[in-house]
Amino acid sequence: MNIIFDIGMVLADFRWQDYCRDLGFSEDVTAMFGERMINDPIWDEFDLAIIPHEILIDKIGGRFPDHKKEYALFWQDITKLVVPFGYSADWLRGLKAAGHNIYLLSNYPKFMFDIHSKNWDFIKYTDGRVVSHEYHVMKPDPLIYNILLKKYDLAPEECVFLDDREKNIKGAEDCGIRGILFTGYEDASEKLLKIVNNE
Repeated sequence: MNIIFDIGMVLADFRWQDYCRDLGFSEDVTAMFGERMINDPIWDEFDLAIIPHEILIDKIGGRFPDHKKEYALFWQDITKLVVPFGYSADWLRGLKAAGHNIYLLSNYPKFMFDIHSKNWDFIKYTDGRVVSHEYHVMKPDPLIYNILLKKYDLAPEECVFLDDREKNIKGAEDCGIRGILFTGYEDASEKLLKIVNNE
């Protein structure tokens, strides 16, 4: 079985709210960062990597005229903006030991991926990956799923995809890939086990 994992909120925690609190931001400022940047469509521009991230960071900074200090602090060291979940490495190691192929399919900015992936123990158990910044396309566009299938010569009916967003699961299913909506490790691992045991 080919098991395809999203990264953010499946294998790693995109902990932007706690990260803001770690920096000493108030709850109001943290909420503002969510509204004006993290949860705004402009964040997709980072994932697509068509515009250099330095230009985007500068552009988004205009949305925080009264919080320039906090904005600069946010980008000063983003190492702990995303951290792996404690279960991830063991989960992938077990699946790999059981004979499955492991792939990553993620919307992720290049500059962040380069920083964060250095701290991901789980990545050594993967057989390949397709990340949005590499191809300037992101989930749920069917193109990105088909890029992964073609790149590694995978048959969609022999794949299962785990993601925390319903629209991304639907995108995979539209390409013939079985999907598991990730709502937590225990639930997802149980559902995945049922699928691989019936392969």
